Amino acid sequence: MTLKLKKILLISVFFLIFILVLIPYEVGYASFSAQTTPVPETMDVIPEPTVIPEINSYQNSANISFREIGLPQIIDLHYPSSADIYVDFPDRWLIAGGGYSYIDLHYDLIDPNVEAGLTDPSLHQFPRVEVYINDTFVNTFVPLNGKEHTIRIDIPSSVLLSPQTNNPNNEFDIRFEYEANWDDFCEYQGVFTIYDSSSFILNFVNTEPIRFSLNEYSKILLHNSFIQETVLFVIPDEFNDTDLNAVVNISEDITNKSFSNINWSVIKASQVTTDLLSKSSIILVGSPSRNSFLATIYEQSIFPTTLSPTSEIQYQEQTLKENEGLLQLVPSPYNPQFYLMTVTGNSDLGIERAYSSLINPTPAMVSNFHIEKEDVSPLHQTAENNLAEILFSDLSIREKTFYGIGEHQSFIPFFVPRNWEIGPDSALVINYAHSVNLSPTNSSISVALNNKMLGSIPIEKNAVGDQQFIIPIKKENLKFGAMNVFVLNSIVTAPIECAEYRPNAHWLAIRDSSFLYLPHNIITDMEDLGPLSHPLYYLAYQPNLLISLPENPSIETVTNLTKLVALIGKLSPLDMQFQVTTSPDLPQESLTTNELIIGQPSTNPQVRSYNDQLPQKFSDQDDKLVESIGNIPYRIPNDISIGLIEVLPNVDESNYGVTIVSGTSPEGLQWALNAITVPDNQYVMNGDLFYIYEDKVLGFQSQMPIRDTLDMIITNMSETPTPLEEIQVEEVDEMISTVIDQYTPTESDTWNENLKTIRNYSLTGIILIGISLAIFTITKTTRGGRRR
Repeated sequence: MTLKLKKILLISVFFLIFILVLIPYEVGYASFSAQTTPVPETMDVIPEPTVIPEINSYQNSANISFREIGLPQIIDLHYPSSADIYVDFPDRWLIAGGGYSYIDLHYDLIDPNVEAGLTDPSLHQFPRVEVYINDTFVNTFVPLNGKEHTIRIDIPSSVLLSPQTNNPNNEFDIRFEYEANWDDFCEYQGVFTIYDSSSFILNFVNTEPIRFSLNEYSKILLHNSFIQETVLFVIPDEFNDTDLNAVVNISEDITNKSFSNINWSVIKASQVTTDLLSKSSIILVGSPSRNSFLATIYEQSIFPTTLSPTSEIQYQEQTLKENEGLLQLVPSPYNPQFYLMTVTGNSDLGIERAYSSLINPTPAMVSNFHIEKEDVSPLHQTAENNLAEILFSDLSIREKTFYGIGEHQSFIPFFVPRNWEIGPDSALVINYAHSVNLSPTNSSISVALNNKMLGSIPIEKNAVGDQQFIIPIKKENLKFGAMNVFVLNSIVTAPIECAEYRPNAHWLAIRDSSFLYLPHNIITDMEDLGPLSHPLYYLAYQPNLLISLPENPSIETVTNLTKLVALIGKLSPLDMQFQVTTSPDLPQESLTTNELIIGQPSTNPQVRSYNDQLPQKFSDQDDKLVESIGNIPYRIPNDISIGLIEVLPNVDESNYGVTIVSGTSPEGLQWALNAITVPDNQYVMNGDLFYIYEDKVLGFQSQMPIRDTLDMIITNMSETPTPLEEIQVEEVDEMISTVIDQYTPTESDTWNENLKTIRNYSLTGIILIGISLAIFTITKTTRGGRRR
């Protein structure tokens, strides 16, 4: 064999090896198929937040840790810098100063030079920490080097005087400034760390509201703080749709008027206990003839009205007429810390007028007693197509002032409905102010939308007072039918000498009067609309919502509905109205509004009426699931409960949608209701189909189902290693063609087979070439040939 032939054989070997290296044994399906693999939105069990006692647990004193107010485990201050802590205590706590209330601060100071033994701490200078509360200087101290130190910082009376006039909401900004007046060149390297085991030690007395009137009823019923408190509704044992409408509309109204951390609870009159009544404010709904507890309360003579032996409400020697509504607000006879309100009348129309006047108050409602004789129209309801300006305050974003050199981030989440056609003048309008000490060269507010930078707001050297800057928004940067997020990154810099640096002289404020300007038209063509991809957000951007319940809903379902409506109200920038019905037939309004349907197919006919359109269908005979999604069959054990949340467009009106909360059993339905009412779950519920098992939620967009997805979901639901059973095609005649189509080789399958064939031929070629080289070498050696 010639040298030339040997070179050819060697080159061929290397070429074939190169092919083998580049070609894997199998190419992934998603790489070559037009259908992308949906990744299920998996929500593991969310870590439980720190449990803080309800407000009724505090009796004139409180020990509240930084952890309980939601602060991170550690706050590191790198010299020179500052840190701000915000907390709102109950607005009726009159907190005592003069040493009776203080901050118990737990901290470390780690100086690397001291730790390395390069500096004697007894001879070393350390920076100081200055403490301000609501911009009032309250303390300064030089921290001790090392770990696990504690210092008491008294809250002086000067920041607590007249809270109901100067600080009516009992809001406190605590600022720690880490600085020194001896380090001209900012050379110090020690880190001051604040731990979340630090706490507020408070002594207080409860005060009464300054104004005791129905037009401020939410402020009277609640204490308005981060500390959770319960609002207890007591409804008739045989409650009706009017009672339910009163409960949900009042809960949404209270949510919109308060920053309180509210736990909603609904019980029947027969479930009342003295213990329950003593722990919260109470709202009684229904007429005395139907609500037995309201009739009992009248025996205590605490109301401006009285009850006749025939259960007629009387006032000022008059009898409440049949269709008149009555509101009364009085201190609770079970706990003077709380209040009791009645929403009543002698008829359903009277009760409807009562709650309607409560959520649409007039200036004349200045007392704790009001009779409504006429129908009440909404005062401030905003139509969806008029929702062009959305204030930061409408998005529950408070005004914030950043102190000190450094970077500070603000997140502005907002939803854009899928049927909005955004106009060309859309913009983010930022109202802001800053100190004159900032560097205009390096200080700015950079603005990003959905991880795309839009621009920077300039800091002008000699600007004084409020300023405004407009940043255009292009529709291609928005996500329609989904949550969008603005990130404002405020960069505060200035030429400083550390010895003269004061954080409170370098500040930047973003006003809550800033707003989104999103002029839009409503898209009506179904083909131009994207899919519904979240069960809640779209509901919050239409002013009306129709809610369908089973004919006899459980009190647990009513409580969860109240929580859900309050959550929708909090998400909405609109003044919403809710209509609840337990009738098997929906009113005509269902054609022109969004719908929320709750129940199993066997208990709510509306679930069954939408069954053919559901992503996950139910059996025609019972509450079991049709074990197929799209073209993919599956099988689950019969004894497993599953909760379901499904979203679909209204086939009659494309601009509206339907969210169905259901389950294969009462247990599964309660799991689904529990899941959809947890506020943090809204951030992971992306899709139109969600399976719930206990506290686990898995979901995806049903238009793209694959078997691996279902395997994972059902496995997670039932907590068994192999809950899915293979279904043989011959067992399901009606699925034969679809199952065959599902497993027919696609372009990617054919490509994989071709690649495997190429690889096999390549291996065969290498082996043959190797054998040829071996024979050639043996032959040459046997003949005495020389080896080069």
